[in-house]
Formats: sequence, C-alpha cells, structure tokens
Amino acid sequence: MSTTYNASQIVGKTLYGKVPVQLKRLPEDSAAVVYTVPVGTPVGIVDSYLMPKEGRSNLYWSFRDKNGNYYYAEHKPDRFDIRQIAAQGGTTTEQMIKDQAKANESTKDFIARNLQTITIIAAVAYLFKDPIANLFKSK
Repeated sequence: MSTTYNASQIVGKTLYGKVPVQLKRLPEDSAAVVYTVPVGTPVGIVDSYLMPKEGRSNLYWSFRDKNGNYYYAEHKPDRFDIRQIAAQGGTTTEQMIKDQAKANESTKDFIARNLQTITIIAAVAYLFKDPIANLFKSK
C-alpha cells in the first residue's frame, strides 16, 4: 500500500529531495529555474501549495526564502522524501481515515470489535477471583 499525504498536511513541514529539485520564482511550468537543490538537502519549509491550473500542470509547493520572497517547487511522484514528513509528525491520508472512522465508531461497534478481548479478560478475572481475593485478605 502506498503512503500518501494530503497537501494540507505538508504545510509547515520541511521537504527534502530524493532527486535534485528545481526551484522557480513563479509557480508556472514555463518559469525559469533559478536554483537546483541537491539530493537529500532541505528544499524548504512549505508555506502553502498551489493546485494545477492553466500553465501549471502539477501542484506546486510554495516556500519563503530568508528575505520573505516566495519560491516554488513542482510536485512530482517520488521527488520528495516522504519518510521525512513522517519524522516531522505528518499524518498520512490513510491514518487520517482510520482515525476518523475510530472517532465516529459507536459503542456497539467498539464492543463488537473488542468482544474477544473483553471475553478473555472477563474469563481470566473470573478464574482468578479467589486467588486475588485471598491475596488481599492476607495483607
């Protein structure tokens, strides 16, 4: 199963290139490349993202340089190291779906999902009720 992130989960995270990443001052396919970030070094902290539209065939990540000026990197599959996102506390889309489903789970669903564990705990407690009671009496 592939690991995916929602673009909004990447905002505030530092992206690292798995390949050399070309940077542009404008988020357009035809814009000139102003710098290429070497493999494994930080591309920058994501400030925002821009969705594809005319003149922009892919999503572009938006960053700010030390002077507050924007620069952009086009997103393409396998261009960025997603392990670094996880290390920074990023939540995958898959995990977000699981967490939401768990949060929306009814009490009935929770009990059904955990019935075997609850049954085992109850059986063990019943079987050891006398030894446990004797342990507390002897103190």
